[in-house]
Amino acid sequence: MQLTNMPNWSIQRVLWLCFLSLVIIVVLMAVIFGFQLNQMDQAAYISLGVLTILGIIVGIISVVVLSKMIIKPIRGIIEGAEIVDSGKLDYRFDVDARGEFGQLAFGLNRMLKDLKRSKDVLGESEENAWHILDSTTDSVILMDRRGFILASNEVASERYGMGLEQMIDTNFYDLLPDDLQASRKAQINDVIRTGKPVHFEDEREGMILDHRIYPVHGVRGEVTRIAIFARDVTTHKWVNEVVEQLGRRNELILEAAGEGIYGLDTDGRTTFVNPAAARMLGYKPADLIGQLHHELVHHSKPDGTVYPQSQCPIYAAFKDGTFHTSVDYE
Repeated sequence: MQLTNMPNWSIQRVLWLCFLSLVIIVVLMAVIFGFQLNQMDQAAYISLGVLTILGIIVGIISVVVLSKMIIKPIRGIIEGAEIVDSGKLDYRFDVDARGEFGQLAFGLNRMLKDLKRSKDVLGESEENAWHILDSTTDSVILMDRRGFILASNEVASERYGMGLEQMIDTNFYDLLPDDLQASRKAQINDVIRTGKPVHFEDEREGMILDHRIYPVHGVRGEVTRIAIFARDVTTHKWVNEVVEQLGRRNELILEAAGEGIYGLDTDGRTTFVNPAAARMLGYKPADLIGQLHHELVHHSKPDGTVYPQSQCPIYAAFKDGTFHTSVDYE
């Protein structure tokens, strides 16, 4: 915003015009008054002329004084506004001005102080937010609707082989392989159109990435930016596959075993049971899973008396962590 082209001397011009108008009026009145007093002696004419000259001098002095009192504070405010407009929020207006100008300068200084404090808090919050994003293993990219990157964390820049400064203003789609650009652009356009996030996975260069694309809404509710989070889930997927394979293998072993085998958690609830154990206990496997084993099969002795859990060898194994064996009552 350019303020130097403003009419700095417009008030002074108005004062001078007012003064000249007053002088013209005084001269005209003097002339008219002189014509009406034809009998006025020379001394009266001289006195009238002296008064007119004195009035003009006083008017000139008044205009000069008022110009300095009004124009100087206004010029200071205009110059200060130019400094603030350049981004220097530490600037303070001259509060020595009197009257309304002093009050205006005081109000502007208080506003600048609050604005500076808000800017510092916002900058600190933004810095903390990016520190948090840099501490995660997810890549994070913020871009505008056209795909130009506005911000990025270190994980994203490393993943795309660029520095953080190089990432800024780079078009996100240019970082993608040619065969992926069209589909990714379509997904992001869906987010912009619907205002809803999308979640998907893709695999490239031996990595499995979990993507989450979020819309960033403006003050009027429109989508103004796009936030992209991508997590490398390759190891997680591999571990899950291994666990699943081991689970299927153990399930086959349990089902094929002739002995009854079952497992309990620390609360005494059945977590797994093979068909042989279920048949021995007189239940179906599904009826045992998640149930308290002692209350279901060890609640009574053969004579009908209560079998306390504290006497159960299974409970003892939970308690002391040692190996226990026993033979059930028949």
